Amino acid sequence: MSKITLSDLTNLQNENTAVGAINANNTTLEQAIDNTLSRDGTSPNQMGATLDMDSHRIINLPSPTSNTEPVRLVDLLAYDGGSLTVSPLPSGGTTNQIIVKNSATNYDVSWSSTLTSITLVSPTLVTAALGTPASGTLTNCTIPITSVTGLGTGVATFLATPSSANLRTAITDETGTGSLVFATSPTLVTPLLGTPTSGTLTNCTGLPINAGTTGNLPVTRLNSGTSASSSTYWRGDGTWSALPSNVSSIAGNTGAFTLGGGITNSTNQIIRNYNEAVLSSSSMAPTGTTSATAVMMGMGVTTARLAPTSSTRLHVTFDGNCLNTTVGSLGTITFKYGTGAGPANGAALTGTTVGGVVSYGNGGAVYQPPFSITRIITGLTPGTTYWFDLAVSATGGTSTLSNVTCTVVEI
Repeated sequence: MSKITLSDLTNLQNENTAVGAINANNTTLEQAIDNTLSRDGTSPNQMGATLDMDSHRIINLPSPTSNTEPVRLVDLLAYDGGSLTVSPLPSGGTTNQIIVKNSATNYDVSWSSTLTSITLVSPTLVTAALGTPASGTLTNCTIPITSVTGLGTGVATFLATPSSANLRTAITDETGTGSLVFATSPTLVTPLLGTPTSGTLTNCTGLPINAGTTGNLPVTRLNSGTSASSSTYWRGDGTWSALPSNVSSIAGNTGAFTLGGGITNSTNQIIRNYNEAVLSSSSMAPTGTTSATAVMMGMGVTTARLAPTSSTRLHVTFDGNCLNTTVGSLGTITFKYGTGAGPANGAALTGTTVGGVVSYGNGGAVYQPPFSITRIITGLTPGTTYWFDLAVSATGGTSTLSNVTCTVVEI
């Protein structure tokens, strides 16, 4: 097959056409000659593509003298010192395949992607899929714990991050929460110990005396029993103390001592100090009433009021003058008391009545006879303020109280 194509001339009658065709043919010939190998080495004399010998041999090569020259078979035999048989590689194959022996016959090889019954010494496998090995030793292998199968829930997480919380998640019969506890000097936070078989609470604190102990508390547990004896007592400041020297016998009342409520004694005599609450009010003149039904006088709003300090009983006295403006008419007086805000003057009856109703009249002439009403009130609460008042009525005219004072003594 020709490598070039030349234009044939049919005549030379048209000079311009003939010259153009001859020049074009010359150019083609020049390019073809430049694209051939020169026997004498005239340039260019380098291959611009692969040289295909089409199964023909290259003969009469010289002995190689540099690293880039071809080696002849005789050169290899001389180097190896023996015979050498060259067999071409099998055709085909794909990327990353290897040549493997198919049989014991020489040169019976083929391309393969699988190694069978091969021992590799210290190989480095990159992203290898090992499948299921028949056996193996993984002493120096690093295995992601998440790739291990057959583990219980949370076990892989604990092995990767061994914390108390992850361990508690991995086990199924735990009790309580918090950190993992070991036998020596653990710190337990609000544990429920149940009933220990034994234990020593020498260094424990916060043990409740009532709920946490039974029987009598040994004297030695109170300040180690220092100074404790049959004649001493345990004081609130945490020490044992003897009775004062002037108290020889409380039971016999033969020494001086002080009790609560202001009670003291000397030899064989009990003395009470009167420091209870008392009231002696200023003079009061409440507005009178014409009501035939008793109404409150309003003296307990601000004046007739008292809170007992220690007793539940009070001695209360109202005294003053009473008047009815109509000759022959009568008036009544009723004692009342209660708690909270005292009733106003003219208010309807309220509070607790103590004693009976007292009546008075003018005896045929208008005058202001004196009166005095005393009551003992019991069942009171110390510290609670009570009001005291009188309720007054009139059968005719106007009933009036004047110059009224209230005296209260805690008894």
